[in-house]
Amino acid sequence: MIRLISIILVLMIGSRIHSQNDKSVLSDSALHRFLCLELDSKDIRVDDDKLFDEVWGIAFCFDDSGAFLGPDSTHYSGHLGIRFARRMACDSVSDWSHGVLSGSFKNGYKDGEWIERSNTAQGSMVITKKMNYKNGQLHGDYFVFGADREVIPHQEMHGNPFAPTSTFEKGTGMYVDFYNFPPYQLKVCGRLVNGRREGRWNVYDKDGNVVVSYIFRNGVCINL
Repeated sequence: MIRLISIILVLMIGSRIHSQNDKSVLSDSALHRFLCLELDSKDIRVDDDKLFDEVWGIAFCFDDSGAFLGPDSTHYSGHLGIRFARRMACDSVSDWSHGVLSGSFKNGYKDGEWIERSNTAQGSMVITKKMNYKNGQLHGDYFVFGADREVIPHQEMHGNPFAPTSTFEKGTGMYVDFYNFPPYQLKVCGRLVNGRREGRWNVYDKDGNVVVSYIFRNGVCINL
């Protein structure tokens, strides 16, 4: 349970997650074709645990500062698709079993718009999140989408039906995630300050009950 919770939190904040094989995921060839439509040049795709593109033989890694390094050990700039395994569900297996997080790196850090796409049990690929980064930190509007592409609301912005789920300023803002089926129950909620988890972070089951509650100080959990 703790491992699964850590996986979903670090994915959007900007680190690696664990991957596993699953019969319901898109085939390698189908995922390859999908990503080829998205990238301007090489179809560079890696699994979140190996960070290695088997088609092009390109390996990536992180340095001590958390910057993304390319095959020549320099800070990577370019587009990248990162495949991840099934989304966390605290008490059941979610239908959203596999996905791709794609966007651009600039000098080793996420920059600009990043999009999360997940495939359903029926095999269709849908957009589940859109977020913006600046120098590796969430910055700007952050959207979480439901099955019909509607924005799942969290913050109140009266008079704006297209308000983002949350908004960040240089890594500071409220991070939320939801179960991807109606009524879109809140799944994770906590505050980021300068890109680090701060204060209380709660993880909920699909019925809205708190299953885990962490307290962070400057990105370090202090209640375990």
